Amino acid sequence: MSNNELSLKPLRFYHALAEASQAGLSLLAGVEAASRDGTLSEEVALNLRSRLRRGESLAGAMARFPETFPAWQSAIVRMGETSGRLDLAFVGIGEILERRRAYWLRVMSRLAAPLFILHLAPLILSMPLWVSAGFDAYLRAVLKALAPLDLAILALWFGWPRLQFTAPAVRLRRFDAKLRFCLCLTALVKAGISLTEAVGISCLAADRPPPAQDWEKRQTLVERLTEVGVFSQEELGLLRVAEYSGSVDIALASIAENAGRSLPSLGLY
Repeated sequence: MSNNELSLKPLRFYHALAEASQAGLSLLAGVEAASRDGTLSEEVALNLRSRLRRGESLAGAMARFPETFPAWQSAIVRMGETSGRLDLAFVGIGEILERRRAYWLRVMSRLAAPLFILHLAPLILSMPLWVSAGFDAYLRAVLKALAPLDLAILALWFGWPRLQFTAPAVRLRRFDAKLRFCLCLTALVKAGISLTEAVGISCLAADRPPPAQDWEKRQTLVERLTEVGVFSQEELGLLRVAEYSGSVDIALASIAENAGRSLPSLGLY
């Protein structure tokens, strides 16, 4: 996770683009309107407008700024440009970002209580040192106790590699990957995108490896999705039933909803 997961700027940008597209404004006018309130940096906004004026596609222009527009967003926009339904592409990206933001806000809410206790404990337990050795010794002891914890929090927040394989980070990443994959795949399946293309884009959204070259030779959807590695056996069973009943989009939406509502045990309490 990065602190961008909680930012409202990408949400406002795509919502404004969707509204402009639905209102019949040109793509250039939509980008100008969407970037007017600081949703994009001045450099990115100017570059997008300049490339659109030269006739470049929006997806191509966005792809030049992967830190601002991840590859999965550019891919969905490209699909929207191809199908002529950019409004649906913008709405879909906005919904994915909004639900991911809600997920991370719940994570932070769950972390708040244990982190407060873990910060309060050194302050209380080190009080005798203040009496016996003075405030400077007390402060050094508190900072020494809190430094590893705060460093771990910063590492998790900014995605520092050293913390990527600790149990809490692994659990959070697994849940977040499932949420991103399901949200993206559900939106693309509903939009009528082919399963091969939809899964490829969803893998980008979930930071998963793309499907193998012989992926299309798999006989069933479940065989194909097993390779992605984000679903439990129970969820694969649900998808197997949904495949036979023709309700895969409903099953994916249900799995995404459950992933968004439930939170992994972080091992903090």
